[in-house]
Amino acid sequence: MFAYAEYVTALPRILVPRTQLTDVDGIAVALLTVELWDDGIVLRLAGLPNEATQRMLDEHEHDMTAWAERRQQSPNDTSEAPPEEPGPLILNRINIGITDEHGTSYRMMTRRTGGTGTELRDELYFQPGMPKGTNHLTIHTSGSGLPENAIQVPAT
Repeated sequence: MFAYAEYVTALPRILVPRTQLTDVDGIAVALLTVELWDDGIVLRLAGLPNEATQRMLDEHEHDMTAWAERRQQSPNDTSEAPPEEPGPLILNRINIGITDEHGTSYRMMTRRTGGTGTELRDELYFQPGMPKGTNHLTIHTSGSGLPENAIQVPAT
């Protein structure tokens, strides 16, 4: 039997930078939290709502409704994939890395972007955990057509 509590040795420290990380096509993307777990680091990002994001979400809802109606009319036709969510189209354009003053090599292990009700949210998991004695993490962003940026987050 799997018992999650056996694997969690301590609750994470949570840093709350709540700062803009980058901009993608007029959509501000913020770094909301940095979770410092024993075995890794979780970054939580969000595309901040504005007219452009509302328009994207409305278009996606319209496209999904039309796709669902077509599927209902032809339930055996599985050739048409559902419309792509707007979140990944925006957030997955951002390349993200972490560095610290020790030169630790952080590797992104997983990334979860979007989902119904969380279309413009992004969660990234990096390993290893932050070494003891680290004073700050630097979150780096880049991407096709995006400016390179770095945000320093105090870890003390």
